[in-house]
Amino acid sequence: MFAKFEVKPLFEGQVHERHQFKLKIHGYHYQGLFHDEEIQWFNPHLKINLRKITL
Repeated sequence: MFAKFEVKPLFEGQVHERHQFKLKIHGYHYQGLFHDEEIQWFNPHLKINLRKITL
């Protein structure tokens, strides 16, 4: 399912520390931030394209 998954820290050691991730699923590229157990997606949003793929 996952063709590629990368994670890297942003603002390491600072108050605004986050983890940025890049993900490739079914040829679509996604990016987002992970912080406090929540994902903040960049556009395109994963949920939008997964609906298209599963329909």
